[in-house]
Amino acid sequence: MKSLQLQDISISFGARQCLDRVGLNFPYGVKIALCGANGSGKSTLMKIMAGLMPADAGAVITSRDAVVAYLPQGNVAHGESNSIKTTLFEEASTAFSAQEEWQAEALRTAEEISGLPAGSPCLAPALERHHALQERLERSGFFAREKRISQVLGGLGFSESDHAKPASDFSFGWQMRLALAKILLQDPDFLLLDEPTNYLDLEARAWLLEFFRKFPGGILVVSHDRYFLDATVSEVAELFMGKLRTYRGHYTNYEKVRSHEMEALIEKARQVEAERERLEAFIRRFRAQASRASLVQSRIKQMEKLPVVEIPPGAKHIRFDFPPPPTGGRRALLAEGLAKNYGALEVFRDIGFEAARGEKIVVVGPNGAGKSTLLRILAGREPADSGKIVYDERTAVGFYSGEVSLDGKGTATVLDSVETAAPAAFYPKLRTLLGAFLFGGDDAFKPIRVLSGGEQSRLLLLTLLLKPANLLILDEPTNHLDIASQSVLLDALRRFPGTVIFVSHDRGFIEGLAEKVLEMGNRRAVMYNGDYRYYLWRQENAARGPGAEEAGPSRTSSSDGGGRGKAGHEDLKRIRNAIKKLERDEAVLLDAIEELHRERAALEASLADETVYRDGELVKRTKQRLSENHDEEADLFEKWQALEDEKKNL
Repeated sequence: MKSLQLQDISISFGARQCLDRVGLNFPYGVKIALCGANGSGKSTLMKIMAGLMPADAGAVITSRDAVVAYLPQGNVAHGESNSIKTTLFEEASTAFSAQEEWQAEALRTAEEISGLPAGSPCLAPALERHHALQERLERSGFFAREKRISQVLGGLGFSESDHAKPASDFSFGWQMRLALAKILLQDPDFLLLDEPTNYLDLEARAWLLEFFRKFPGGILVVSHDRYFLDATVSEVAELFMGKLRTYRGHYTNYEKVRSHEMEALIEKARQVEAERERLEAFIRRFRAQASRASLVQSRIKQMEKLPVVEIPPGAKHIRFDFPPPPTGGRRALLAEGLAKNYGALEVFRDIGFEAARGEKIVVVGPNGAGKSTLLRILAGREPADSGKIVYDERTAVGFYSGEVSLDGKGTATVLDSVETAAPAAFYPKLRTLLGAFLFGGDDAFKPIRVLSGGEQSRLLLLTLLLKPANLLILDEPTNHLDIASQSVLLDALRRFPGTVIFVSHDRGFIEGLAEKVLEMGNRRAVMYNGDYRYYLWRQENAARGPGAEEAGPSRTSSSDGGGRGKAGHEDLKRIRNAIKKLERDEAVLLDAIEELHRERAALEASLADETVYRDGELVKRTKQRLSENHDEEADLFEKWQALEDEKKNL
């Protein structure tokens, strides 16, 4: 079986050790999420694995004939070479350049065979080579490449009319989709994908998720989409302080185990700091007394031996609450008969809906349906061609869009920007909040003029959230946030007493927040008075014909404040009770896994003590127990995975 292995990979940038003796076994067929804080070295590691960057030490060992394909986060451009523009379809076809070389070689071999006389000793080897090339071409899908190209481009959101357009005319986000299409069309053995979901909408993410599920090879993926990772990976590899550690199970499993570990690490750090303070107090008190000199020196040595406990960024849970918003009326917003055209293009017409106080509404629909346009109109940033919007007189609107940029003039810094936006009561929390939005350490003092587009978007979002408003209109608020930052934002929006109308391509974020779904498509809009899972259920059952939905869940009523029918209440009660039982069982498993982690650390520490090796029998027993420990952990993870699957199916 093909595999890719990392052996003791190390690399430094100046004085900073980025990767320190990193090892990874990456077999064919295994799907792994690569995670770690910003700047931990994820992209660097991928480039080394792809052969695009040399390591200072160590080796990347790849099986013979294994094909490795790598998708970077950015810096891709297509369609222009020697001033000749290629079309989208032609550019996608370059994914088959290796197969075209095989075909050319097969043609040359066929010509060679036709010129050989019968009985030539060269005939049999030539026939064998030609047959092998033809088989290789057949297996690669080369002869059905046009169909495959259309399928992959369509799955990633390109329309058939896009195929003949110059590839260089597409925006950066669509260029990234094309780069991803070319990677997938290569049909490699190992996919190394750095943020492949960044520029994909919900439909394209769903298609890619299904592609991953069917893909037989290995996948190493960096993504900030928790739902996507949960649905695709079976392992998580975390980079922390230059080291790589793997965890079995999907991403949510990893988060829970890591959360327990972080709690233990934070407690250890607290204990070490308390001991340090105790020793420092003793030293300060008795340093000047000659009679206590030996005791002082003893305490100094003890302090020097105290372990350094590093707490990774984001380990401490950050709770963010919005400034108290103005009290609004029962209805935050009423839209009636909204229509929008751009010249001869009709984007939508006759859109009407109501947003009540405290409701969380997600706007969904395919690209081009007008989601962002509708949000700009609702926020008063763009006029509708007809129709009207009626706000409650006490409604205060806050609007966020990644398309907006900050004023980069002058010497104002990131910290200056949030201090200007925040109420005085928030000043003590600002550095913590900046860290939650990925402006940790000295990044808080960066001048705004040097911020990247992603950094500007994060800063704009934070400054918006710090201003009192009771109606938030958010267009892709999670685009430039990592998973920890998304969690901070999601928790805050759940507790936010005002109304939220938002667009997002992150299914986990949508499921965690949305109470209603406004679906846009075919120039119309339909409101579903239930959460996102209810909306998906309606979509799945719509094709079954009349009466198919009768056995389904009750939809949320817009007139009764979210109440459900009696049957719906009974279903919810049953589901809640089942989830509570599963969570109790899960807690028992977590405690058992944590105990195994502690035991393993003690066993590994004992094997590091050279005195242990004087007793051969003890070494044998210790290694045997270490092996049993690994097996028991694997068994617990399987049980845990079954519990998680059962929870998902409720």
